[in-house]
Amino acid sequence: MTFRSFTPQDRAACLALFDSNTPPFFDSTERALYEDFLHQPEPYFVLEDDTGIVACGGLWLGAHLPEYTAGLSWAMVRRDQHGQGIGAHLLNARLDWLRTHRPDVQQLYIDTSHLTQGYYERHGFRVTDRIENGFAPGMHQIKMTRPL
Repeated sequence: MTFRSFTPQDRAACLALFDSNTPPFFDSTERALYEDFLHQPEPYFVLEDDTGIVACGGLWLGAHLPEYTAGLSWAMVRRDQHGQGIGAHLLNARLDWLRTHRPDVQQLYIDTSHLTQGYYERHGFRVTDRIENGFAPGMHQIKMTRPL
């Protein structure tokens, strides 16, 4: 599996990954936000195997984050590939990228849904806030952090 930086040519494949996870992991109203994001992503990456792009996810720095914190953004694995360790591979590759390119980062932040809360808890994240219906009706927003 190859981990590499996103290019504009990856846009259609990443949108297909989004669509494969909508619903339940994303609300259809989020697609326009994701499309806009793909025009100027901060560090954003894809994972490829011999079938093509199977996962994508990024990082964000600065903005409203505390100093020495990086956020995880728009991570997804092709729906038919869930449960095969690809998400963990993507997460670990992004953490390795941070350790190499941003050694000042000490903490991670993610704004995720209740559907993926357990996944991130298994990877050391802890809930800091929960907003009922924060993303859409029935899709609760979960804010989580963990040390890098």
